[in-house]
This record gives sequence, structure tokens and C-alpha cells, in this order.
Amino acid sequence: MEKTKLVPPVDVYETGDKYILVLDMPGADKEKIEVTAENEKLTVKGTAAVVSEEWTPLSSEFALGDYFREFTIGHKIDQEKIDAKYDNGVLTVELGKSELAKPRKIEVKLN
Repeated sequence: MEKTKLVPPVDVYETGDKYILVLDMPGADKEKIEVTAENEKLTVKGTAAVVSEEWTPLSSEFALGDYFREFTIGHKIDQEKIDAKYDNGVLTVELGKSELAKPRKIEVKLN
């Protein structure tokens, strides 16, 4: 079975102190998922596992292949505060905001 390039769909959420990416990556092998942050880019790679090399497909509706997705994260992300978890085919990446990206209340003073 030939592998294809897969672009996992993603939902993006925001809280006060982080951004959260939720990527749909069914069939991916956790050991083959790679999340990297470099030069203001976040890259997600993974490989969907082949069911069995011994089977001959008669009909195939599942997409098997290599997942790839890249995001520009810029200076708003603290690269030391990036965490990734994979569970039941869903990769969740939490990106902690840098102090510059967090909202800040400015005190108004009397003259």
C-alpha cells in the first residue's frame, strides 16, 4: 500500500497563558511523532502505522502515510513552555505564551 502525504486537521484554542493545538492524527505511532520548535516555526511530523504488511488490500478507505504540519509561532511563544501529548489518535500541543504576549493591565495614575 502506497503512503501519502497527510495534512492533519487542527483546532486552535487560546487561554490567558497559552495556545493549544489539537491535531487529528489517527493511526500514528506515538514513537514516530516528532514535534520541534525552531526559528519561530513549530513542526509536527508523524507516521500512520500500516495495519499489516502481509495483507493484500481489496478496498482501502483509510489514509496511511506521513503526517506533516508546520506553524509560524513567532516571538509570542516561550519555547521552554511547549508540551505535547498523544492519546487515542489526537495530538495536543500546548504552547506557553511568552511574557510579552500575555495581556497586561496598565495602572492609570493621577497627575
